Amino acid sequence: MTFAGYLFRQIFVHPNQLPPHLDLSGRTILITGASSGIGREAAIKCAQYHASHLILAVRNVAKGEEVKNQILQQINSLRLSATNQKKLCKIEIWEIDLTEPSSVVKFGQRAQSLDQLDVAILNAGIFSPSFTTTPATGHETMLQVNHLSNALLSALLLPVLQRTAQAQGRPSRLTFTSSEVHMWTPFKEGTKPVIFNEINDPDQFELWKSYANSKLLNVFWAQELCHHIKADEVIINLLNPGSVDSGLHRDFNKAVQMFDKIVGRTPDEGARLLLDAALVQGISTHGKYLSENKVTPTGDVVRKDEKGKLQIKVWNETVEDLQRHASLTELSCDRKTPCQHCVSRGVAGRCSYQETKPKPPTSLERGESSDSDSFGMDESSELGYMKHGPGALQEVERANFVSRPRKKQFDPSHSSQQNQRTIQRMLPKKPIIDDLIAIFFKEVNRVYEMIYEPIFMRDYELWWSQLHDTGTNTDFALLLLRLCILSVQSIKDFDKDSNIQENHPVDTLNSPVKLEKRLCRIAEDLDSRRPRKHSLLVVQHMFFHVCYLKNRGQIKDSWLVLADTVREAHEISLHLERPGVSELDQELWRRAFWSLYIWDRFMSTFLGRWPLVPEDHCDIDLPHDNIQAITTSPNILTQYTDRLFQVHVARFISHTIGSKAWKKDQYDHAIVTKSIQLFEENIIRRLPPALSVTNPDRTWDIALPSLVVKRETLHMTIYSAVAGLYRAFSNPWELPTKTTSIDEENEGCDDLNVSYYCNLMSELCKVLDSSMRLYDMRPSSQTEGFFMAPMSIVEALSQIGLCFRAAQSLQAAQWSIRNCETARKIDHQLRFDICEKFRRAFRMLADHSSESKIAKHGAHILSEIASQIGSHYEREQTVFVAAQNFSHEQLNIDMSLPGEDISAYQTIEENEPFDWTHFITSPDRSWFFEDLFLE
Repeated sequence: MTFAGYLFRQIFVHPNQLPPHLDLSGRTILITGASSGIGREAAIKCAQYHASHLILAVRNVAKGEEVKNQILQQINSLRLSATNQKKLCKIEIWEIDLTEPSSVVKFGQRAQSLDQLDVAILNAGIFSPSFTTTPATGHETMLQVNHLSNALLSALLLPVLQRTAQAQGRPSRLTFTSSEVHMWTPFKEGTKPVIFNEINDPDQFELWKSYANSKLLNVFWAQELCHHIKADEVIINLLNPGSVDSGLHRDFNKAVQMFDKIVGRTPDEGARLLLDAALVQGISTHGKYLSENKVTPTGDVVRKDEKGKLQIKVWNETVEDLQRHASLTELSCDRKTPCQHCVSRGVAGRCSYQETKPKPPTSLERGESSDSDSFGMDESSELGYMKHGPGALQEVERANFVSRPRKKQFDPSHSSQQNQRTIQRMLPKKPIIDDLIAIFFKEVNRVYEMIYEPIFMRDYELWWSQLHDTGTNTDFALLLLRLCILSVQSIKDFDKDSNIQENHPVDTLNSPVKLEKRLCRIAEDLDSRRPRKHSLLVVQHMFFHVCYLKNRGQIKDSWLVLADTVREAHEISLHLERPGVSELDQELWRRAFWSLYIWDRFMSTFLGRWPLVPEDHCDIDLPHDNIQAITTSPNILTQYTDRLFQVHVARFISHTIGSKAWKKDQYDHAIVTKSIQLFEENIIRRLPPALSVTNPDRTWDIALPSLVVKRETLHMTIYSAVAGLYRAFSNPWELPTKTTSIDEENEGCDDLNVSYYCNLMSELCKVLDSSMRLYDMRPSSQTEGFFMAPMSIVEALSQIGLCFRAAQSLQAAQWSIRNCETARKIDHQLRFDICEKFRRAFRMLADHSSESKIAKHGAHILSEIASQIGSHYEREQTVFVAAQNFSHEQLNIDMSLPGEDISAYQTIEENEPFDWTHFITSPDRSWFFEDLFLE
């Protein structure tokens, strides 16, 4: 490109604005060079677009703190005027000196301890007017800073970027700030035996050529890096922001600085270009050079290197230099199949270098099932950054990266001890299993409380020492595997202080996804060959397979396995008391039975099936809740207390909402009132202080750390149950004004219908509050969050949507004019409290659509009503919109002349129903899972 063309673009071509619907909620973004220029502006914009976590990498920490304070001030001012307030952006200042490789390595190691890193923008660079070298390496300063240190940092950030992609189901992003000047060098240094030696020669230094060389080397590095990193893991691209008045030339003379002010773009324009490349541009830009918001050809030196010999030469010199500071052996490659690096290590057969250009994986390559569901989103929204783009949940791991267990290894004809040794060899090493079991009891077991830790750990150690009961070795191994699989499913990344990554091969355990697949294959193999014996162990490992499938969204598969589990429970008479056994053993059987009961009742409601466990077969006592008392006080509290109340709620629902009579009884004021009174007396008022729905005693949280999540989950269940009792009153204006049980005046019955309508909305808001709090307190995608929280939000939002729509009907308009005072109260409740709650919950649902298929599908079917409520909220218009179309007299005429055609006023009633109304009109939720969760 010519200098004239450069001037033309600088003056007349202006960058696009970022999409207004760009949403960075839940994203962690790292920006180097963030203390000034376009890095600073990019950081400000990321915060404005609701990034959850910003890491500003700077050399001068004091300047970084100034930027942080500026961002926080701007955010606070925006929050004061915003109607939809978000959680405050977490901003951290990390020190890094690109002239010191040791500083870069320390920074990279710190970054690898992050739970999540979605975007890394390597923007820092230097333009030195004179020849200088860095004391730490002796390299010319621009070579070290612009190329070598940025290359080192990119290599160190890749592991956490890849882990994040695997956990989130979408590509992470790595963007280099490049420059058009890479086109302005003939790069004669490339013909020399050692490129870096030539650049380090002070006699060869020329200001513009040396700067251009450093940026050209960076282009070569990024493009070669793309041959090693798949686009569905990390999208890597380069961005030319053009000349920006950013302070890059602060050490130059006044003429150069004046040129920047006249021709240079503003930092805001540069930041828009940078964020467009890093956040908006799609997967097709992997390995590409962008300028002015589009892919642009690179310079002649790069394009004429058709066979990539020069690029490989730059790559190998760079890797060799970086190896002095960090272990980067996985990047040593000569782009052959197998590559020389793999040949030299004796693993040529495992070489994963791809000679063809990287491309997104096919559905077959993603594995047996794909989480990627398209709703017509464009490429940008599929990457998960758009407010209404749920994100394509792509499986980035390949099955052939995990060694499959060979079925011939396990032979039922062998002795139990032989098979036990065989199974142990198939598993990951014991320290890994130890960590996963610890995670299960810390994060997962609190959801189900079926396994009693002391007994399990005793049997666990005996099993590893091969002293376990030989008759149940295989079933215990299956239980062990199911618990480990749930542990892997419940975390996005392994704890950094865990032995998992410290003591074991990276190629085996570099991601939970790979480990989950490996464990699932072993479990499937064992399950297909295990002796068919009936025992509590079998019920337990089958139940936890139900939980795993439920968390994955495979609801119907989960139901089928639950049916098999109930049959297995029947074989051992799990539903009966067992005289003559110890109280501890009996308590464990009770917990197993009632865990099955809870999920049977819950899932039969969702799928519209009859219960698998008949109510008259519940002959076993409720759990006595006395295994692990924390204190001996009268209000005893244990690990299982919340589950016991979950059983009470499930039984109450089974006898009321789940009964055949409820189809008629739900409209009877007397029966509904009596049911609510019974629920309050038998459940809510009997809650111990630590679980109370009003002002709970939080001092118990210290003794029982898991209590916070347990309490909130129980509250969500309670609020949902109460809302279910009021559910028939979502449109009080279409209900009859008299019931068979209450003989009152019409107006009185109308008032009771409307009162229940308001109560329903209040309970639904409580459901939303609890569900959102559960999302906020999840430290590591805990298992329960995969299903219950998003499903509760979808359910509550759908019912609120119907309540909102009912208020816009003609009948509601007629009622509102007769009952002005009550209508004003309802209007205020809907317009302010309910609308705002709806908007917040829907936004959270959309934000989590990338990690939950239920959230994704729910956000899709609710998007239309959400848009209507949002636009209505912004117009500050009364909810009873139909009332604005008539005068008081017209309404009286309409009522006194029944033959009058009033269809013109019923535009809302005549519209096709929204998809989400199925939640009200359908007796079950099978339609919700039918079209989405076909595995």
